[in-house]
Amino acid sequence: MMEDLPEFLSRIRPSPAMLHRLGMLMQFAALVFLPMLSFWQIEFGIPLIVMPACLTIAAIVFFIGTRLRESK
Repeated sequence: MMEDLPEFLSRIRPSPAMLHRLGMLMQFAALVFLPMLSFWQIEFGIPLIVMPACLTIAAIVFFIGTRLRESK
C-alpha cells in the first residue's frame, strides 16, 4: 500500500479553479486577520513580539494565495 502512495500523489492534480478559490480564501483570511489582530492589541494587549510575527505570517499567506491564484 505504501508503495502506491507516491504514484497516487503524482496523479492528483488540483484544478485551476480550485487553486484560484484556495488562493482567494488565503488572501481574504490574511486581509481579515490583520485588522482583527490590531483591534485585539488595542482592546486587550498582547506581547509586542506577536505583532511583527503575525504580520510576517500574514504576508507569507497572502503571497502564497497570490501565487495560487496566478497559477495555471
